[in-house]
Amino acid sequence: AIATGYSQNDTLTFLDLKGNKIGVGGGLHLAEALGTNRGLKSINISFNLIDVQGARSTVEAYNINRRIKNMSMVYATKWSFAYLDMKKKFQKVKSRRKIEIIM
Repeated sequence: AIATGYSQNDTLTFLDLKGNKIGVGGGLHLAEALGTNRGLKSINISFNLIDVQGARSTVEAYNINRRIKNMSMVYATKWSFAYLDMKKKFQKVKSRRKIEIIM
């Protein structure tokens, strides 16, 4: 429900979802909304229980949506092997954007 609401909200610039237990399906909904939102500049999804596919989809959406300048994913997923895959995807991003991933 939250993802649907902010996917079309162009005035929201910062979203802090830290510690909200987004969960398995929530990561995919979050990624979908990130891909369509045009106002968001910064997002914090740290300390959530996002599954590997949701985390990967979120990273891909971040790479596509160039308007997001900062994203924090500190311990966003409990599967640490997803970290290496996500790190590879972020190495392709070259700009003044900031990503923080700690697993």
